[in-house]
Amino acid sequence: PPSLPPSLPPSLLPSQSEPWAKTTHAQVAFNILSGKRLKIPINTDPALAEIMKSCWEGDPKWRPNFEFIHRRLRERFVALQNEVRSFFP
Repeated sequence: PPSLPPSLPPSLLPSQSEPWAKTTHAQVAFNILSGKRLKIPINTDPALAEIMKSCWEGDPKWRPNFEFIHRRLRERFVALQNEVRSFFP
């Protein structure tokens, strides 16, 4: 797996397992169309969990665009960097 920068906590990438690993493509499509979503691991960064949930909206008009996702990830990354810096002035 790729390594993370030291200032990036593992909670931003909570799981390295393959989603729907033991499921066929047809079953995945059926699950998604039925409204089923993967469980978000409990240790997931709250900001990332919110982005994930918003991307899974059933109605595409309510899903965020890439600019929004990029901005939110950038904001969270900067906030985490500031938190780390506050521990090591």
